[in-house]
Amino acid sequence: MFEIGFWELVVVGIVALWAFGPTKLSAITRVLARYLIRAKNSIQTIKNEFEQEIQKTSESIESLEKKNTQTKSDSGQS
Repeated sequence: MFEIGFWELVVVGIVALWAFGPTKLSAITRVLARYLIRAKNSIQTIKNEFEQEIQKTSESIESLEKKNTQTKSDSGQS
């Protein structure tokens, strides 16, 4: 997606260390890590909810198809 290589990350890390200093950089890293974990958990929750809704919809469609098939067979249509 971003195609960032190892050396690009090293350069970004060195620039960040130079710009913020070691104390602030560690605090910034911790905060960013917390936000990334929250974002990852939120995305996983949303994904799980979508999968549950898709499953419910699939079950509803199957149920309607069975009722439709039964109605056709009861009325003598093919």
